[in-house]
Amino acid sequence: MNNKFEWINNNPHVTFEGDIIMDEIIYVDGKIFGDARFDFTKYVIYNFLEVNSLNLSNNEMKAISYIDKSASRNNKKIKIACVIKDDHTKKIILDYISFMMDSNWIIKYFHNINEAIDWCKK
Repeated sequence: MNNKFEWINNNPHVTFEGDIIMDEIIYVDGKIFGDARFDFTKYVIYNFLEVNSLNLSNNEMKAISYIDKSASRNNKKIKIACVIKDDHTKKIILDYISFMMDSNWIIKYFHNINEAIDWCKK
């Protein structure tokens, strides 16, 4: 898999690397949602700064949002920080934000990892 994954105080920090497809995102979601620490998670950081390409169609992003909406029923108060470097990734994340509008999760994108961490900890 093309990611670095670590739990910091019940909060997943994921750095994606290389070429990312839908299966990679679903794999990471499964690691997060299937872990007992998810009940205590306050935020998740998805770092896309080391990604060469994020190959997700609109329908694939919609499918990921359905999985995340299901998880949002178990933990209603989570911040999702997506750290991006380009307009292509920004468009995909904006689609995700749009699909997640009716969940309780707060989702925001950043261009700087430190700003994302600061926002999550507020």
